[in-house]
Amino acid sequence: MADGNKAISPAALNRLLKGVGKEHCPANADRDAIVRGLDQCIEWYEEAKKCSTNKYLTSQIKQLRIVRARAKRLQQLMKDDDVWDNKFWQHRADHADPRQLTPRLAVHSILSTIDREVAQRGFDPESRYYQLTFQAHNPLELLFGDWLPVLYNEAGFLGGTSVEMLASKNGPYMRFAKLVAKELFQIKVLGRPYAVGSFIKAVNNVASPPISRRRIWSDDPGDLEFFQWAAENRRDELRSIMAYLEIGPAGQN
Repeated sequence: MADGNKAISPAALNRLLKGVGKEHCPANADRDAIVRGLDQCIEWYEEAKKCSTNKYLTSQIKQLRIVRARAKRLQQLMKDDDVWDNKFWQHRADHADPRQLTPRLAVHSILSTIDREVAQRGFDPESRYYQLTFQAHNPLELLFGDWLPVLYNEAGFLGGTSVEMLASKNGPYMRFAKLVAKELFQIKVLGRPYAVGSFIKAVNNVASPPISRRRIWSDDPGDLEFFQWAAENRRDELRSIMAYLEIGPAGQN
């Protein structure tokens, strides 16, 4: 990312504030808070791209199974006790290492670890729910229709307190969204440039309905409530991150 680990450089932030317009910017903009918020939004956006479909998880499991097959083949090749007997290798093990794994035990450990990981990624409810919290809307909608509006209002910008204001083609939030998209495209976070109509659609789609049922795996109303709760929880987390104040030496800000 630009400027080390930051999502946006100081120069880009200057362009963003100037582009929104002085009349819509907070009098004393907390630049650090804006950068923290953008960092978090981009981190979530990258997660959303991975989790928006099951392809990423399926790909990971496929890779793990390929490695497991190779490890299993290696285990079969290590049957000769004259070469691979555990007692022989324990004598040569690094005694500073409390595990003292012999080659056979190391391969067995790899196989066991991969088996547990595949089972967890495929069936662990917590991992599955985490993935699904990014599937209520597509990644672009989540970024420009959900998280960035929270950042915009939390930072104190004006003209974004309603869906109508946010979705106004010539409004300050749309200028903000276009400028953020431009900077993120330049540092290759976004795969391609987008027209303002994409951001208007993102705002409207996130606003109504709150969660699209077509993107939810279950018709259980309790699941719908979970996704609504998860979305609001992520917004609260963003507000908390932006409000965070690092304490310097001797308790000084």
